[in-house]
Amino acid sequence: MTAPGTQLPGSGTTAATTGRPIMLLTLDVPLDARAQRFALEAALGSGCPLMLCDAVPVGPNSAAAVLRMRGRPEADASLRAAAGEARSLGVQVDELLFHSPRPLSAATALCAQRGVGLLVFGPSRAAAGRWRYRSWSRRVRRDSPCLLWLPED
Repeated sequence: MTAPGTQLPGSGTTAATTGRPIMLLTLDVPLDARAQRFALEAALGSGCPLMLCDAVPVGPNSAAAVLRMRGRPEADASLRAAAGEARSLGVQVDELLFHSPRPLSAATALCAQRGVGLLVFGPSRAAAGRWRYRSWSRRVRRDSPCLLWLPED
């Protein structure tokens, strides 16, 4: 029995399989192991798809984006390893790589466009540097259109 006006998912689906995707975001640096683990556990626990995103900052010269099609090799290897682990556990994975002069703005716009339910901000602090990471985390906290998770300090 349900409350009036409440719709139940169709047969064969559950609330978990109709949930909003989880985005694990890095900015052309390898992933933080804690963020990767949290995003994978959240996707497994909820049955939601996992979006692995690498937002590569580029200058205003579009030729730079062509020369760096996959971003830094360490970041690419980290994302591929995370995607392989997630797929081996049965999680639906979408890998996205995009170049932008304003990567955080582009990533938050993508969150809103794709209906992301949880943004896991996952660049490695050691690889990004303390000041750059702090600036990124302040901006993503301010602009995130959805629930946000950052590794503890």
